[in-house]
Amino acid sequence: MMEFDTIVFVIAFDKPDYTSKVMDCFIASKNISNTKLVLVDNSDFECLVDKYYFKRPDVVHFKTQFKNKSKALNQAVKAFCKQNNDFIISLDNDVEFDQFFLKKYIDSAKLKGLKYYFGTSFIVKNKPKIINQSTYRFLQGSQKGKTDQDFKKNKMFLGFSYAFFKKQWLQVGGFDERFGPGSSMGLSGDESIFQKKLIFAGFKPFLIESNPIVHKPLNSSYRKERVLKRVKQNGLTHGFQKIIESKPEYFKRLLGLLWINCKLLIMFKFYDLHVQLKYLSGYLNSLIIYIKIEDKSSIYQNIKKL
Repeated sequence: MMEFDTIVFVIAFDKPDYTSKVMDCFIASKNISNTKLVLVDNSDFECLVDKYYFKRPDVVHFKTQFKNKSKALNQAVKAFCKQNNDFIISLDNDVEFDQFFLKKYIDSAKLKGLKYYFGTSFIVKNKPKIINQSTYRFLQGSQKGKTDQDFKKNKMFLGFSYAFFKKQWLQVGGFDERFGPGSSMGLSGDESIFQKKLIFAGFKPFLIESNPIVHKPLNSSYRKERVLKRVKQNGLTHGFQKIIESKPEYFKRLLGLLWINCKLLIMFKFYDLHVQLKYLSGYLNSLIIYIKIEDKSSIYQNIKKL
């Protein structure tokens, strides 16, 4: 079996209490030699958690001014992953895990090697008992309580827990900084784009089924105003990706976009009009963003083949 150092990146923009809980889980972990936790802190606080955590040699505070999650992660990988076979576990700060969770990640990576990237089963806390059906379909996958069966169908890990090697990150050009929370374009889907790039490069996903992590979305994330904000962001992202997947001629892209929007208009009688208008406004805005991009060649290179 291969040997490597492991770096656990916890990305945190807010939620100090949640972040402290993740770090407590790390400290309680067993049999994880050569493993370091790096808190990638792009919050507005001087430090998101109590500084006593960083008295440990295996816990590091990495403060970055970048609100862009993808950019902050790229910066952190460059700063802390010195070897190409370093194993990187990426966690959001609204999760909890048991004392053997990280060990199972590491053992699976040692067993399967550099041809694979990894994700785990999960359990969802704080699921809403009642929510409007028209907004429910726009919730994040983890908020809906998606199961491993969804992974087996889509071959995509949810972004709050997955892992890969630095060599893979280098080969696909890192995280695309146009996508993800805080990105200049406002596009979501950073983890999905990264995993699609891994698959296109020939790497295979491996699900560690016996290793559940607990995801704890805030109750406020189920509020309609938060959901509608994500609806618009989803429309923006889907529209942008659709433009890239289309033929490069501007008018053909425009006609394709109008055709899809006409289909959405027909759907209004089945779904909440307010929700669909939010999605449509995001979708149309993607065309404006695309037109403003000066260097389109890199977009085609990174995304079109996905």
